[in-house]
Amino acid sequence: MTIRVLGGLVSFPLSDRVLRDDYLTGLDDRPVADIRAMRAECEEAELGVSFARRILQGHLDIVESELRRRDAGGVADANSLHDLVERLPEILADDHARSGGPTSRAIDLAPDMPAQELLVAIDNAVGGGAALADLDRRSEAEVVAVADRLRQLEREFSRMRRELHERIDLLKVELSGRYERGEITVDGFLS
Repeated sequence: MTIRVLGGLVSFPLSDRVLRDDYLTGLDDRPVADIRAMRAECEEAELGVSFARRILQGHLDIVESELRRRDAGGVADANSLHDLVERLPEILADDHARSGGPTSRAIDLAPDMPAQELLVAIDNAVGGGAALADLDRRSEAEVVAVADRLRQLEREFSRMRRELHERIDLLKVELSGRYERGEITVDGFLS
């Protein structure tokens, strides 16, 4: 899986392909093996998008924490970054209130999942130049802009994730329908 930034948004070629309007065209005429392969592609794309979304949410949590610190009267100085690093376990804890609540789903990264490439792409998409590493040297307006851009990217990843889940569900319904019509066996349906 490769990751690129198009128009400032992080993009995954696999999810781009499975989210094309024509991806599910002619589903009724496709062999079961093709439908299973399509479901696996959609699930792989969803895994990548979910991973990216979680990384992005972590970035957003850090930036929002910096904004809260500033709103509470904190000033940017040499200790700001040190304080931020000290608070990371609390900031990134999975028990925080976020829309959708905490997730217990473990993401098993495949060896080809380019985590470093993802981090660079997200950083470039939100303004480049180590957006999180220099929060203490950025003006409040710049930090707000980074937070806004992260929120925009998070909404985009959430949209992609919903669309991928819809496709996975449609492919499962197609396989289920074929099972009900006797076109495949239980073993064929479950594989």
